[in-house]
Amino acid sequence: MRPCQFGFLIALSIVVGSSAAFAAEGPVDRLERAVIAGDVGALENALDEVKAAGAAPAALKALEPLSQRNDPWVAGLADSAVGELDASKLRPGAVDALVGLFASQNPSVRKRGAVGLSFLGPGAAKAVQPLTNALRDPEFRVRAMAAQALSKIGPEAKEAVPELVKLLSAREPAESMRAAIALARIGPDARAAGPALAELYARVDDPGTRSTVGQALVCVDPAPGLLPVLMKDANAEIRLTAAHLLVSAPIDADTVAAIASLTASLKDPDPRVREASVLALHRLGIPAAKSVPALTGPLKDAIAQAVPALTAALDDASAEVRTQAVSALGTFAPADDPRAIKAIVK
Repeated sequence: MRPCQFGFLIALSIVVGSSAAFAAEGPVDRLERAVIAGDVGALENALDEVKAAGAAPAALKALEPLSQRNDPWVAGLADSAVGELDASKLRPGAVDALVGLFASQNPSVRKRGAVGLSFLGPGAAKAVQPLTNALRDPEFRVRAMAAQALSKIGPEAKEAVPELVKLLSAREPAESMRAAIALARIGPDARAAGPALAELYARVDDPGTRSTVGQALVCVDPAPGLLPVLMKDANAEIRLTAAHLLVSAPIDADTVAAIASLTASLKDPDPRVREASVLALHRLGIPAAKSVPALTGPLKDAIAQAVPALTAALDDASAEVRTQAVSALGTFAPADDPRAIKAIVK
């Protein structure tokens, strides 16, 4: 499974509000209270409680009058909660009302518009252009929340890719990380972001940040030349996905690096990465072996170095690794290679 399908957790630390619990109340009561108070943190918690309790019908009924309030923030949060619970129940004009908050001179109000839209997920798709414009807002909190809202919309936010790429170079991590996550969720349509993501990946030192950017890289379907780099990432999920993507890598100048990287990954501590690597070696080896006479020495050398690593993989603790290693040896090793013959017979 690709890391971009895992769902990213984003802390709304830049949203003001307390999340005090009221133990004597039920989840619907806490949801109402959070909406009226404009408390985003408490709203998130209450929505989780409502879903867990199966109380969505009661919550939707309680939210209906709140969405009619004159206070655009309260009405917007109520609409957002409705969209989170059942997008089909969202009132007409809810998205437009939240977009309208972007016209305010008050940056806190503009930020609220982006926060509200982020709760609607794909239901806010018609707001992609206003959210894209908000990525250029003078207030960084507005830009960060606009990027988060676009990430919740997903692939339909593809027209925002150029502005999201610009946001990757922002000084505030709240902006650059949300931009990376948005690009990841847009997916292959954000392929143009590959070079900028690769530059950011090479620049950051924090393991968590680096992992997020690495996940974004594999989600936007990067150029094959980047995959060997990702095979060295500390995050096993990134290494796993890079190995899967290398299965279909073309036979070109990057093939040597791919085979060398996969060969090294046969010693990966995660058995899933070893299994994916040996499978990728098997599939890459079929066209690579046939191309050896027409290609340069480095590819021949890479294939030759893969043979002993695959031979050692026949003793792997994973049965899947051992099975695929047999097949890969038949692909990589010359027919008269005594090492491969001995290993396969064993």
